[in-house]
Amino acid sequence: MTHVVYSIEYKRTGYDDPCFKIGLTSDINRRRRQHERHIDGLKGWQKTLSVKTIPVRPEHAGILEEIWTLMYIAAYGFRRVRGAQYDSPNMNGYEGQNVTFSSMSFGYKQWVRRAYQQVATCLQLCYRCHTPLHQKRQCYGKASNFHLDRFIHSGVPGYDSPPVLDLQLGVITDRKSVRLSGQERILKMLKWTMNDTHRSNRRRKRRSLCH
Repeated sequence: MTHVVYSIEYKRTGYDDPCFKIGLTSDINRRRRQHERHIDGLKGWQKTLSVKTIPVRPEHAGILEEIWTLMYIAAYGFRRVRGAQYDSPNMNGYEGQNVTFSSMSFGYKQWVRRAYQQVATCLQLCYRCHTPLHQKRQCYGKASNFHLDRFIHSGVPGYDSPPVLDLQLGVITDRKSVRLSGQERILKMLKWTMNDTHRSNRRRKRRSLCH
């Protein structure tokens, strides 16, 4: 069975700019019809503008969906993209044109911070200010809501070309032709970041139980 990672660009109620849904399916036509339902489809869906797909091997599908979601977030901003782990019903409610990081609930802020760090990992950016060429320990800036607000509304400055990723991800679909590509390195880094986040959460829970 052929699997594809897909991107649906659509017009959404309350948004001036297009929004994007990233997902994984074995039948893109059926999945598109499900998203376009007015009752239980994409929230606020008005009109589908375009659909892009990448054929993937089943064993790579989940992590590639994760990466494509992060790259679209980097290009278009957190509030305009939903997919992979960033597509939970718990994330509804902070998606308007003028939403700010300081106005969000604690749980929603955690979603944004996690995406912010994972995008920095994939694009090799500073974890604090989201610019290249230096690391967090070398950053003279201060962590502020300015960077997170910018990430929510417009993504990463200067990054605006997810279609370039389409060609790069296509290489990974055939393991026989891959040695150690840049995207393979990103896969390992992203897995490490996600595992490190889980370990940190477990340590916090253990400390809270001890107290």
